[in-house]
Amino acid sequence: MRDSNGKYAFLMESTTNDYANQRHPCDTMKVGNNLDSKGYGIGTPLGSDLRSVTTCFTLRVHTLIVYTRVVLTEIR
Repeated sequence: MRDSNGKYAFLMESTTNDYANQRHPCDTMKVGNNLDSKGYGIGTPLGSDLRSVTTCFTLRVHTLIVYTRVVLTEIR
């Protein structure tokens, strides 16, 4: 890729690309937005008391992330 003079492109998972961009020397460049986003879940046994706790925690974290994005967008 380094010797291709910009004639080649490839798709890479965003976290891997972020890591590659922090390495030296680095000639990768992210163009545009991510193609999709990934979600994660927490598995608990059926009937576990942890289910409601982890669900509430996950929803609160998600809400905080969305709120933070809105605030940062307004600041910019």
